[in-house]
Amino acid sequence: MSANTLGADINEIQLAFLLNGNKFPNRDAETKYNNRVSTLTSNGESSEIADQNGRAQVTYERFLQFLSSNKLGNPTAAYWTARPGVISRIVGFPVDQSKNPTDVLVELSTGKFYGISLKSTKAGKTGFKNPGMGSVESQLGLTRKPFTAIVDRYRDMVKSHLGSSVRDTDAARKTFFKANPQVYKIIQDAYGIPCYEELRDALYDHLSNNMEDWEQQVFLGADICNEDEETMRLPYVKITGSGRNGNYTTDFYDPIANSKVNKLVNKGAKFAKKVTPSKNTVQIKAGSENLFQIRWKWSDKAFASSMKLSAEWFDK
Repeated sequence: MSANTLGADINEIQLAFLLNGNKFPNRDAETKYNNRVSTLTSNGESSEIADQNGRAQVTYERFLQFLSSNKLGNPTAAYWTARPGVISRIVGFPVDQSKNPTDVLVELSTGKFYGISLKSTKAGKTGFKNPGMGSVESQLGLTRKPFTAIVDRYRDMVKSHLGSSVRDTDAARKTFFKANPQVYKIIQDAYGIPCYEELRDALYDHLSNNMEDWEQQVFLGADICNEDEETMRLPYVKITGSGRNGNYTTDFYDPIANSKVNKLVNKGAKFAKKVTPSKNTVQIKAGSENLFQIRWKWSDKAFASSMKLSAEWFDK
């Protein structure tokens, strides 16, 4: 388990602990928390534990502020929702956890429930949705998998360039690239950026020219932003805690008060190819208003891992 995953679990469980009256939600959450703390401590990463707990604290304070401002009641219990199906069992109605991004579920004094989708990062904003390329093609109804075909074509070019059977697997290429950073830079420049640009252009063209308005709204609003009516039956907010060494802040997004879907419906979706060095980003607008951006990215090393789409709040 990576340090990032260990840290994210600590952040989520600590927030649930705070919202549950400074008590762990259950024995399993307490055990997981202690195990992750022990692992990071033994790896010499005590500062990561402190940072995750610090970000959880400011997230807790920001959520309480949200509850107070909207007169939604006070927390009476909180749950860590890492296990599949746990949300539905608690709230008493079906919740698709593949769509509703709730990481910590909060029971309120009103008897209602509210979810919190969490991100924890050292600095700045982070992606709020990261579907794999295959999922994106499925959501868009692209049965011929045109994005995958682009990546496969460039991957074959890379294999030919490297010219050795030992590099015919992603794992072998990843090891080779790590040991040969200068070669990796050549591969990125010669094949990585052109691949990104072709993928960006293909995505832009499909969104702009091959989709009806309602199809754009379903893909962007439901699949990317998780704001369809069924998902929002359990309301949630998205909070990103960031910072290091005692200095922590939050970014807050309320999909009910600031619905991207409503803006897309009322103003219409517009798209633009964002000028970036990687040439991999499409901006999403509602009329002239920037909403967010989506960009292709490798999950690890280029041509040595899978490709996914990262949805991120627009950064001016």
